[in-house]
Amino acid sequence: MNIACRCLVGFAVMGALAVPLGYFWTAGATLPPLASAKSEEVLSPLEQEERRSEELELYRARLFRSIEIKRRVAEELIDGRVTLFQAVVRFQRAEQGLPASAVRLRVLRQSFPGNSDAERWCRMVIHYLRATWPESARARRAVRRLNQELDRHLRRYGTIRFPVLPPG
Repeated sequence: MNIACRCLVGFAVMGALAVPLGYFWTAGATLPPLASAKSEEVLSPLEQEERRSEELELYRARLFRSIEIKRRVAEELIDGRVTLFQAVVRFQRAEQGLPASAVRLRVLRQSFPGNSDAERWCRMVIHYLRATWPESARARRAVRRLNQELDRHLRRYGTIRFPVLPPG
């Protein structure tokens, strides 16, 4: 992998990390409490900060896991080992449990055209391939193939109907 491609992947990872973390700090979103937290429990400021640190570490680990899963699925998609619809379901599963899911769903709807969330997810996965490996001829061929498959499906059926996992 050449240096430009590595830089682009690095920027993509940093961007993926910045969105949910930035949302928490600027918009004031709250993380759901840990399973062990008791609502009536009174914690000192130090204990609250430690708990918040544990929660953020948990979400950071989930985010990195999600990024790694998506990268592996995208490689399988490029190689033709999974279908576009299979990749979409695996991308959705990778995002489950990440913070700010409602915000991410709103961004999906604003960023990708389509007459269903399933179609938007398909377009997002195709975009992911193009953005992650912009200089790869294999990725470009896969993007062309997937766009053609998606267009054929939409011409034939008018929409995409498979279960879209709820955010969260």
